[in-house]
Amino acid sequence: MKKIVLVLALVLLAAYFLAMHLTLTNAAQHHLAVLFAVVPLFGLGAVQLYVAMPARRWAVSSLLVLLLCALWWTRAEWWQWLVAQTERVYLLQHVGSMLFLAGFFAHSFKHPEGNWVTRLASIIHQGLSAKERAYTQTVGIAWVILFAALALASLMLYVFDSKTLWSALVNVFTWPIVGLAFVLEYAVRRWYLHDTKHISLQDTLTRVHKAWNEGLR
Repeated sequence: MKKIVLVLALVLLAAYFLAMHLTLTNAAQHHLAVLFAVVPLFGLGAVQLYVAMPARRWAVSSLLVLLLCALWWTRAEWWQWLVAQTERVYLLQHVGSMLFLAGFFAHSFKHPEGNWVTRLASIIHQGLSAKERAYTQTVGIAWVILFAALALASLMLYVFDSKTLWSALVNVFTWPIVGLAFVLEYAVRRWYLHDTKHISLQDTLTRVHKAWNEGLR
């Protein structure tokens, strides 16, 4: 049952990203593209308010739903302006999120115990050898480069007016590229660190969850 739910969730997520791409590349559908872009933000905001203000959670959720309906039906002047800026909204979201992730990994190198990859690997494997630590440092740098490259590619495609390719990168290919990077890193790790003990996914999640509860940041 869990596998079915996971597959269904992945299919729906893929359909959502495809819909974002199709509406973004069709100027007549930019009002839908903007909704696809802002609804998740409102959703995250509703979740945060739901958790932070349990006594008012239903009122807050209802207010957000009404606000979205108002944006859709009233066609306010500023909403029309936002629709006219659809491509810039997507550009800002994509480049901003990629630069944030690149900065997050880069900033983690300042930690005395190593970057995020090194610290997580140390928790999962309960200590690292010198070879393993050096490898995780390299992986951390690779993640910085990947996210920075995605931000740069997005900006370049947008600036040079390759809007269809740009939209495909932003909405369709970014997270598959990230997923492929995980797969490639795993393959390289199993080859380069072939003598390292394999840790199951369940043990990995258990150890990371425990460390997070104990203050891993």
